[in-house]
Amino acid sequence: MMESDMVRVVVLAGELGYELSLEDAANRFGRLRGHRDYAFFVAIINEEVVGWIQVNRDTEALLLGPRADIAALVVDQRMRSSGIGKLLLKEAEAWARDQGLYEIRVRSSIRREGAHRFYLREGYCLLKTGHTFQKTLLP
Repeated sequence: MMESDMVRVVVLAGELGYELSLEDAANRFGRLRGHRDYAFFVAIINEEVVGWIQVNRDTEALLLGPRADIAALVVDQRMRSSGIGKLLLKEAEAWARDQGLYEIRVRSSIRREGAHRFYLREGYCLLKTGHTFQKTLLP
């Protein structure tokens, strides 16, 4: 992934319902892209980004050892079921292995049933279901 890909990254994120400004995406990418704990890959067809994935080194904890986390995977809705997601996933898995991470996780909203079927086909198992809680902290 390169900074010039950010326009399509934002468009594709919107297909999943993520409202992300180009400025925010470019700023975040600029901060993360050179860091060894983050990797970004794009799929390009006819000079257009048609999919992208972000994989991170997840924080090690007392209860869980080191692992990778897929932070985002999106394929242009016109191109889904064409193998692009599978190729992006394989790139993320290869990056994780190269980092010495032998477990990879992904979280997926309960309403994304197509994504669930995709991950199951790719050898992922449903580990658990749950709720995510968030609180905004004021400065």
